[in-house]
Amino acid sequence: LPVTLLEASKLGFAASTRNQGWLYSGAWLAREQTDLAKKCYASLKQTVRFCPDCIEPQHNGMAFVASKPDAPLADWEVGWQRAGIPFEELSVETLLQWIPSLQREQVQHAFLLPDRAIRPDVLLTRLAAVAENSGAEIRINTPIAALIEDDDRTNGVVTGTGEEIAARFVID
Repeated sequence: LPVTLLEASKLGFAASTRNQGWLYSGAWLAREQTDLAKKCYASLKQTVRFCPDCIEPQHNGMAFVASKPDAPLADWEVGWQRAGIPFEELSVETLLQWIPSLQREQVQHAFLLPDRAIRPDVLLTRLAAVAENSGAEIRINTPIAALIEDDDRTNGVVTGTGEEIAARFVID
């Protein structure tokens, strides 16, 4: 199907580039939502394969820190194992070397998880290039003013300039 992407501002504006910047492994979900955690981790790996340049250089992952001595570490470890999320226990001393602003009493246990800091602009550029090379049209600075509807079906959009664009499918 022919695809046209209409972006109200610049490509990727809002949460996808301003408020984010992590490829999340799903580790935080693994204790209670194993299937969702598995999907998060699979998505992380797929994104890294698709665009290895989007990973921040010299970023090894994210530290998971337990600040209470009685934290349910075994539950976390079992959740990560079930979800297939690799983890490595870090010594408190190593973590304090990495993050000198932490106080020793704030850290009881620490683990290294595969979450990654990314460069969203690099990822977005790669995604846009692949989409355009596949035939998609990308139009930036094209806000949608209205949907064109017939009964309960959306048949297109009206842009901010009044242009009507017919469509078989509209994803908002």
